[in-house]
Amino acid sequence: IVKGLRWIEKKVIIDNSFYAFAYQLDNGIPISSWFDNKKDEELQTMIPLLQTIRKKRDVRPFLRSKYKLREKVNRFTLPFSRVSNKN
Repeated sequence: IVKGLRWIEKKVIIDNSFYAFAYQLDNGIPISSWFDNKKDEELQTMIPLLQTIRKKRDVRPFLRSKYKLREKVNRFTLPFSRVSNKN
């Protein structure tokens, strides 16, 4: 988890669970699960992306555009919020 909000524009959170970056969706980079996979190389595949974003002044617009995590979360949560608002 991102500790503190200083320099949040330069931080990324790489995880296989959306919950890990729920409070900083624009800093999140989703990856595949690696549990029980001794030959996991997921982080190796991230090197070109990480090299690209390290040059960015603010990683959030780039990651927001690339992964569209807000839209994905909204698609998941909006139907539930409509149901709960009917009471």
